[in-house]
Amino acid sequence: MIASCPICGHRWLNRTEAGQAAVEAATFKPGYVGYRDDPAYVRSVSTLIQSSLMERVPPPATLLDIGCGAGDFMAVAKGFGYEVEGVDISPTSAEICRSRGLMAVAADFLTHDFGKRFDLIVMWDVIAHLRDPAAFLERIHSLLTGRGILLMKTPTFGDLSVNLSNRLPRLSGTLLGAPSHSQYFKSRSLSALLARTGFEASPVEGGAARSPLTGGSAKQKLARRFRQAIARLSGDANAYVLARPS
Repeated sequence: MIASCPICGHRWLNRTEAGQAAVEAATFKPGYVGYRDDPAYVRSVSTLIQSSLMERVPPPATLLDIGCGAGDFMAVAKGFGYEVEGVDISPTSAEICRSRGLMAVAADFLTHDFGKRFDLIVMWDVIAHLRDPAAFLERIHSLLTGRGILLMKTPTFGDLSVNLSNRLPRLSGTLLGAPSHSQYFKSRSLSALLARTGFEASPVEGGAARSPLTGGSAKQKLARRFRQAIARLSGDANAYVLARPS
């Protein structure tokens, strides 16, 4: 059952630490969709870095990618002169990154000792997976330098997708990405969380989403069309946010 906050409208799945660990182990393994090659994503990341990051915090500057996946963001940022490193809960992710010559560690972000602070911290499609997103934002706040900024992206969900998933739980995977996704933000609830954890946030022009999936079975293609139709009616979107410690 999806819980909700009557004040900010945020919705989430209640999950134990053991349940969270089980979902992460089942999701972030070899073959995870986020590890696939995606030239369109690489091109859009390059544009985003040039338009939204380089003027604010020019290289050389230290950059940490939380949930670094296959390292695409780090590789592009390194090409622009940033000093990059990544952290991910998945050993597979860290191995892929290191095979590309990128510094990455498989560790718990909340407890890992990085030994320094960062000018830029990136969190790409991560916060929706977390059991305690506030704890991550508080740790990020403590790791940013005086000029530091956080760039993050996460899906936001309107009422229709969440209400349908609550009434028909078998649809929650298609509509919300459950159980991997456990936080279902609205723009209002995301802004409230950032403010509560000490950030001033503003939207980012453009964005850098991955290419949509097109292959698969007839059943998978039908599910994607259904998801797209509900998303349009619900007003689901991707939020790209730039935040500074307030």
